[in-house]
Amino acid sequence: MSEEANPFTGGGHDEEFGGEVVPEEIMPEGICIAQVLNVEKAKSKTSGNDMFVWTMGIQEYIDPVEEGKNWISETLKVYTSLSKAASWKLEETLTALGIQIKNGKFNFKKDDVLGVCCQASIKHDEYNGRPRPAIDAMAVMDGGPVKRELAGFAHSSGGAAVDDIPF
Repeated sequence: MSEEANPFTGGGHDEEFGGEVVPEEIMPEGICIAQVLNVEKAKSKTSGNDMFVWTMGIQEYIDPVEEGKNWISETLKVYTSLSKAASWKLEETLTALGIQIKNGKFNFKKDDVLGVCCQASIKHDEYNGRPRPAIDAMAVMDGGPVKRELAGFAHSSGGAAVDDIPF
């Protein structure tokens, strides 16, 4: 890159800079319909525990959202540890997706859950000092689990990297 084309050279010490910092808008808290777009087995690098990493796509809000805002097609990650201490979260997630748990045991194929929709409660939590939306709880939809064709999702709202999961 030539000196003239480089925006970080020249101008001297009296060069003035300005602009505007616009805070990122985040998905509001509320109840929505979320769809399983993907699930993967992973291992938390902080605790070493096995876990499932669920990619959930927001289909629609049940709670009204501020007019003019569209959060449909956003994606959020849900991490369910397979540790005994976190078994309640795994059970909540599997039940919301219609996976049977018998005597504490479950079995499913990826295709069984891909496209399945459930109700999801979105709350704000903090990650690296910044607010972010997170799926706080999941529940089965009225009338039972519903499987829909997978929609195209291009956006992602936050979500910690697998290495950063706090369990």
